[in-house]
Amino acid sequence: MATQNMKKIVRNIYQYTAIFEPDEKTIGCTVTIHSLPGCISEGDSFEKALENIKEAANLYLEVIKEQTNKISQERGESIPIDNVPSNGFSLLT
Repeated sequence: MATQNMKKIVRNIYQYTAIFEPDEKTIGCTVTIHSLPGCISEGDSFEKALENIKEAANLYLEVIKEQTNKISQERGESIPIDNVPSNGFSLLT
């Protein structure tokens, strides 16, 4: 069987809150992750901004891990996806 030859893989999965701010001049937005200082991106659409911030966060965490061998985890309360407005933007106050 193929499963007998598989090795056990352990991965840490981290979640961070991304804040999407619509750009008043375009249909795009700027997105930041406050738990990762300086981690910011943008996109011409919500979908592109989401794609870009995922890449930015992965690169950010890769550098932090290389420099400190530690990755900080976000602390706080999770917000149910049902509470996100239909336009896809969610600003936390």
